[in-house]
Amino acid sequence: MALQSSVISEALVVRYVNYGESDRIITILTPDYGLCSGFAHGARNSRRRFGPALQLFSRINILWQEGRYGSLRLLREAELLEPAERVMPNLEAWALAAYASELVVALFPEEQAIPEVYALLRSCFDALAEGRGLGQIRLLYELRLLGAAGLLPHLSHCARCWCAPAEAGMFFDPQRGGALCPDCSGAKGLLSVSHLSLGSLARLTRLEMAKVNGVRLSPLTLQQGRAVLDAVLNATLQRTPRSEPFIDLFHPFS
Repeated sequence: MALQSSVISEALVVRYVNYGESDRIITILTPDYGLCSGFAHGARNSRRRFGPALQLFSRINILWQEGRYGSLRLLREAELLEPAERVMPNLEAWALAAYASELVVALFPEEQAIPEVYALLRSCFDALAEGRGLGQIRLLYELRLLGAAGLLPHLSHCARCWCAPAEAGMFFDPQRGGALCPDCSGAKGLLSVSHLSLGSLARLTRLEMAKVNGVRLSPLTLQQGRAVLDAVLNATLQRTPRSEPFIDLFHPFS
């Protein structure tokens, strides 16, 4: 198949697999083409064409052509715009960047333009570069990403009767749409969540990622928010992201 015209796009590197002695298969997230996978011939040896640009979490300009490796693009050159090191002030931030990247790959198909998700992941990396507030960064990112995927649960009202959250407390069941008032919850054993935590989570869904470090969440909201988002993602994802157990080793959510 003849090669098509070249395309240049800004991109974030979200995954790679080493292939053979010097090649790599790269997955990138772009504003206009969504998730794309490409074959980078000699990527691990070529300083002129790729250099350090194809490291995880790098922001790059990438030149590619289509049509040579089946569904894989042929990656020709990459220009480094922001290095991967910017999101690695500590191991916790690095692990969360890996987790954020995995969630995009798990929730969205390839070749689907999702500019809002590109902007969200880039803003997440920028927030991680400060190396603090990782618990609330993770909560906000997950809420905004679920919203972009059309998977956000009901938080500001009961998913069954649509009443406002009860001050006496609410329950949460992702299988039934999200928050449930005491009258609608029915079965025992559901996750208990305070109306204040639900209100904070609902407000986070409208917050820009760039403003996350100006937010201070209570320990109760962090704890209950983590339980709520874990329940939603466990019900949504086919398998647990590989980086999640590594994140939990650090307990960065106090």
